[in-house]
Amino acid sequence: VMFVILSRYHGGAYVVFSKALNAKLKSVALEGSYASVIGGAPAAAVVFAGDVRKRALELGGDDDAKNQATSELAARFDSIHSVQRAKEVGSIDDIIKPSQLRQYIIKVLADDANEMGIAQPVTHPPSAV
Repeated sequence: VMFVILSRYHGGAYVVFSKALNAKLKSVALEGSYASVIGGAPAAAVVFAGDVRKRALELGGDDDAKNQATSELAARFDSIHSVQRAKEVGSIDDIIKPSQLRQYIIKVLADDANEMGIAQPVTHPPSAV
């Protein structure tokens, strides 16, 4: 199984596409994508609601202050829970530039075929004489 993270993956996807469940899983993320168990905005709203309330009071306590506090905490959470961190902890194998994706997929498929002993040499039709 090859898993490509194009933008974000959170929650169930983070668990289902885990190398702990399938050691042969090959996962790659495009630079700038995100990976975490929960996204920054839901984390701010649910997991860190107390921190948001405290920060909102420091900012004035109104709805604008709460929105600003939520945005700040969500951004901080997303910056920590990056694909770089996921790579560091072994959740993903590689981080590549979007322009490298096609060649990366071809290489992984070719390597897997070689490993399984099913690689076929590329043959070209004979040229017309």
